[in-house]
Amino acid sequence: MAEIFRNLMAFAGTFSLIAAVVMMVLHGLIAIISHKKEMSSRQERYIVYIGIAVALLLIPFYYFPA
Repeated sequence: MAEIFRNLMAFAGTFSLIAAVVMMVLHGLIAIISHKKEMSSRQERYIVYIGIAVALLLIPFYYFPA
């Protein structure tokens, strides 16, 4: 039972870390390209969607030792 809980926590941590890193990188790239640090709500929404999509696509590559 503890192993299942540990794996679920590792999955949640890995997923959120990958999504957050992708979002920060995209935010930085958009700020560099547009020369503005402020984003519209539409840009922020797309950044979040892309970050979550990348994290979902990388799920098969997560490794959690049992």
